[in-house]
Amino acid sequence: MNKSVKRRDSNNRVMPTNISERADGRYCLRKMVNGKKILEYYNTLNEAKKRLKLLEAEIVQEKEYGNKKYKLEEWYKIFLNHYCTNLGQRTINNYTNYFARYMTVEFGKKRINNITQLDIVQYYGDLRNKCNLSRGTIGYFNSMLSRAFQKAVDNRIISSNPTLGVMREIKKEEPKKREALSLQQEINLLNYISTGRYYRYKALLLLLLNTGLRSGEARALTINDIDFNTGSIHINKSVSYDTIESNRKQHFVVPPKTKNSNRVVYVKKEVIDEIKNYIKMKNEWDVNRDYKICRYDEYKNRMEDCGDFLFTTSRGTVITDESLNKSLKAIIKECNINERKKAEEEKRDAILIPESTTIHCLRHTFATRSYEKEMSPSIVSKLMGHSNTKITQEVYTHISQEIVMREYMNCW
Repeated sequence: MNKSVKRRDSNNRVMPTNISERADGRYCLRKMVNGKKILEYYNTLNEAKKRLKLLEAEIVQEKEYGNKKYKLEEWYKIFLNHYCTNLGQRTINNYTNYFARYMTVEFGKKRINNITQLDIVQYYGDLRNKCNLSRGTIGYFNSMLSRAFQKAVDNRIISSNPTLGVMREIKKEEPKKREALSLQQEINLLNYISTGRYYRYKALLLLLLNTGLRSGEARALTINDIDFNTGSIHINKSVSYDTIESNRKQHFVVPPKTKNSNRVVYVKKEVIDEIKNYIKMKNEWDVNRDYKICRYDEYKNRMEDCGDFLFTTSRGTVITDESLNKSLKAIIKECNINERKKAEEEKRDAILIPESTTIHCLRHTFATRSYEKEMSPSIVSKLMGHSNTKITQEVYTHISQEIVMREYMNCW
């Protein structure tokens, strides 16, 4: 038979090599793909030709990738360079930084075709114990690796994705208890910082206790956000600490957490007066008036730089959440020492503030005071910028249980 003669089916259409027509009118596809014999049947020639094209692409992929035994660190670089180009820069930076921070040299040099699900589970266990990582952080890290391993599966480099299902093996943490200050604890705290070296924090802490603002929202406030006549404050931005345009972390301004977080809150004259006193005190500091940080919209597009923040360090820079919590801890420690002395003099039990109290606890304290004053959950939801009232209801349920227990213990 002359091999130059092209084979044709009963409809006089040329049939590619590896495809033949059967007596029943169906088409048979025979081909060896990466050492595996393929035998499949199709009703039309076009279906068979499409399938043949896919199989031939698999052979090309096998030649390009399959014979290589990639180390995890090598494949992850390929994954970043070829499969993450459509992601935002912030996400790409996170993928790069997380891998650099949490991937050990030893595990990174493992061949991906030799990594099992058990290896992944054990590795995450080590990360949790040695680095004290939360389950949420490990989950994010796993989602990154899972995408990289899945691309290796798609390219026939490995047969299965070892990260699938591993988070079911990672024990969930006990939810952190959100402790709100009692009314007397709140009074003790504010009284203690009304004089002395911590007075500079009173306006900020009083604002947080009276509005339930998130830390980032309060630290992003500018004087122009406040109407000193009506006591209204516009919440339209937040300070974040992350990586966007460089490989190092830095502060920048972003939109609030949710759409509902764009809101107006209101404060009493007492709070406005404290803010005015703080501004007068701040005007005496040698601050950098030209200090500004980058600002981005919800799509991570660069906007005009933001400055003139209300609450700053003595140098005029943004206060970090870490330093704010550190200062609060120091304040509480001294406040409790003072309270113990007073209680001893007055021969009563000391009302101490838990040393575990954080800035976010002040937000929970605002919700507690609102509950005690019988404020509507829908109003509290708007004031706190919750994404929906269900979150507020859950907070209120938690608070009501705390109050019931406290009242019961006091009575019995």
